[in-house]
Amino acid sequence: MKALVFLTALSLLSGAPSLAQETPPAPTAAPQTAQQATGRDFFLFSKALKNLRQGQVSSQITMDVQGEGLAVVVRGQIVLIHKASGEYTSEVTVQPPLGGAIKRYRILSNGKTTWVLDLGAKTYALQPVTDDNEFLVRGLLVGLAKTALAKLEPAQLKLLDTPEPTPELATELEAAVKKDDGSLKVRDETLEGKAYRVYDLQPGKEKGVISIYVNPAGRPERLSMVLDQDKLKIKFSEIIKSSLSIVPEGTKFLFTPTKTMKKVKKIDIGNF
Repeated sequence: MKALVFLTALSLLSGAPSLAQETPPAPTAAPQTAQQATGRDFFLFSKALKNLRQGQVSSQITMDVQGEGLAVVVRGQIVLIHKASGEYTSEVTVQPPLGGAIKRYRILSNGKTTWVLDLGAKTYALQPVTDDNEFLVRGLLVGLAKTALAKLEPAQLKLLDTPEPTPELATELEAAVKKDDGSLKVRDETLEGKAYRVYDLQPGKEKGVISIYVNPAGRPERLSMVLDQDKLKIKFSEIIKSSLSIVPEGTKFLFTPTKTMKKVKKIDIGNF
């Protein structure tokens, strides 16, 4: 499940960072009862995720962890530019759960080497991004899209651009999702006056449901998830503020050290 949940990347936030403190809004209309997904639903779900396969994404993430003697809320903002081939540049702004100074990190990867920068400390390190903090780097929805679409063959990915699936493609997509990710149900829900098609993904080996909210244009816009794990209740949410499937021309995926940046062995992203 970690590989499904903790996948993401960062990109630069200009100006003074400001993090939203409000919790995700309650539904403005009672959601429909979820129904088992059809082959066409698996197609539309995969098609929606493909919109996040590469491009630019700006999102807000909240992680709420509750347990015996523990109550922690982490809030972050991510701006990501990434390619389907693996290169990305991303910057995240994190509000520490117990207050204190906001932390800002930048991460760049050319697909082989990854640079992690602590912008406040003016340090950098060459290191991989770990499962424990990748949700702060690439975002939950981008991570989900990356994991799910990696299972598909190039021909299947191309067929996602068609208006409707062939029966064979629908069957193949259903099998690909069920193999590792469990069951998929669908329903309609309205939040803040906006209509969404909601895909509830329930991994077979985990207690919890991942809900992906897709807008009428077929683009994922929200994610919510609650997990009961190791005597902890973990609530994740992500709201995408903007997304484009285009990588800006001239985007650099390499870091060139400057005199003001000091090299260190390791940087713990979100080390509170």
